[in-house]
Amino acid sequence: MDSQDVTDEWVDGRYNFAYLDYQLAAAEELTQDSVIEDVWTAEFPHPGPPPHMPDHPDMPPPPHMPPPPHMPPPPHMPPPPHMPPPPHGPPPPDMPHPPPHFPPHHPDMPHPPDMPHRPDRPHRPHKPEAFGLDDPEDPHPYPPHGPHHPPGHHVTVECLSTEGESTPLTMQVPFTPSEDGYLPSGAVYDLENERVEWTDPVSFNLSTSLRRLVVASHGPVAGSVHLRTDSSLNDTVTYNVSVTDPELVKVCKLLHKGTFFGVAVVAHHRPLHPLPKAKIDIWFPTEAHIHAFTSHMGIFHHDVDDLSGIKFGRFQLGASNAAFHVDSLKAHVVQLKTTNGAIETGTISGDVVVLSTKNGKISGVFPTINGTLIATTANAPITVNATLWSTSEGESEVPDVRKGGCHDGTGKKGKKGRKGLWAGDKDGEHRSHKEGKKGKEGKHWKHKEGSEPHHRRGDGKANLVAVSTNGRVDLHTWLKSNTTGAFSLTAKSTNGAVTLGVLEQPVNSTLHLSATTTNSRVGVGLHPAFEGDFVARTSNGKIDLLETPNVSDPAGLHRERHILFSRYPNILMGSAFWGEKKKRGAAIVSTSNGGVQLAV
Repeated sequence: MDSQDVTDEWVDGRYNFAYLDYQLAAAEELTQDSVIEDVWTAEFPHPGPPPHMPDHPDMPPPPHMPPPPHMPPPPHMPPPPHMPPPPHGPPPPDMPHPPPHFPPHHPDMPHPPDMPHRPDRPHRPHKPEAFGLDDPEDPHPYPPHGPHHPPGHHVTVECLSTEGESTPLTMQVPFTPSEDGYLPSGAVYDLENERVEWTDPVSFNLSTSLRRLVVASHGPVAGSVHLRTDSSLNDTVTYNVSVTDPELVKVCKLLHKGTFFGVAVVAHHRPLHPLPKAKIDIWFPTEAHIHAFTSHMGIFHHDVDDLSGIKFGRFQLGASNAAFHVDSLKAHVVQLKTTNGAIETGTISGDVVVLSTKNGKISGVFPTINGTLIATTANAPITVNATLWSTSEGESEVPDVRKGGCHDGTGKKGKKGRKGLWAGDKDGEHRSHKEGKKGKEGKHWKHKEGSEPHHRRGDGKANLVAVSTNGRVDLHTWLKSNTTGAFSLTAKSTNGAVTLGVLEQPVNSTLHLSATTTNSRVGVGLHPAFEGDFVARTSNGKIDLLETPNVSDPAGLHRERHILFSRYPNILMGSAFWGEKKKRGAAIVSTSNGGVQLAV
């Protein structure tokens, strides 16, 4: 589960997706509470004390309750008289029934008005209609539970009845990928091997100029979502929705302040066997600009056709127990999140791309990543081919390698550095941390003429993170930049092999690489342009260092290639550089009970 602390990017060695959601939502001027809760609710007031109900002959008002005997009365009130214990048997006719007594932690205990039930926790009310359409003949409808915090956005949901009329839906609509509660954990619903009869599709047209386009599901309903293009469309997005049982599944409109922005399929939140199904086809123009598209679905597999002609600001797909397949996509931010299903992509390009699943593989090609690519799964492999672009600003040309640069260890302002990543260097060399000048020039630290500029952390750096539990990780990367560039590569697994290859790297760029696993082998291939320290270790296995022969200077300066290293029990330490020694980056390759192979 994602950490609720949105200020920490990494929590217990795992990437905190709540931090990413917070950063992305901050750009959209959302509140922190709406990001952490991530819920949409129907338009009803925040829960408060229950309203006064008129007297009913069968429901007398509750009696006045005195303070408990063990609590001292307020000082300004006289102590109440001693009350004799109530007689055994039913109360007299003129005495109202005592209120029901709830033992501690009783499952049916009502929630206090100031602490409503959180929507992300399972709850079983008395009435099954509380999670579906309320009974219109019920004079006392069950009050819906509100979110933990007052929501920042309210959504009105209008559903089509069997006669095609629009009726309001008085229910809470969390619209988050979550378990329905009626399927076993980890169950995958098979939709392809069943022959079902679909209703005629219900069509909706929405404008491409909307701030956000949404498709959502609520309740026990499964199906598919298919995103495709139509050359006949210009500035309109068309939703076509078909269901198997219109009595159980309602097709709904999502409105915010009267603006129609999405479509939802809603089913009664009760056990339904077989599970009703819905089929949603969404047609986009061949070329368009979409601010944001979001799907919050349950057991719905997603198929995305070639949408490369559409410029998305933010593209999000969310589901559970379902697979994603994407042909081609371009967006500023891409987030694909599911469970118990694979994520397979053709080509995805963007500034921030996040792929997350469990018990499903992740594979794809990412030709242009201008910022960060994150892929996480469990019990399944990861196969990624990615081209990372470092967009550092302020450096119009590649600086020459000159004596006195900040990376050659001769600067007078450098302070004594801490020990290296692994102690015990034969020559007593330690990693040094050089501090730059305090002055600023534009967005970068000032540097003397003839010296190399410093890179600030997070300034134009390109990142790739791939983490799998009990699955192999196979990465092939191409690092590019119009300037020097700064890159960070992380490949991590447990009980699975890790392979990471750097096939291209800019001259004078900075690369920090980490490839780690346990109980399996790990192999890393560095590009000849890499300059920095490297460490390879294993607790029980062989360490191989491979040197690429006859490598020419990638900068064209005819410098000599130097590879220095020292071997110790279960560890190898060294450095690689061109000409005079520089520490531009570091590579760490580590495993246990497996072999290590490092090519430089």
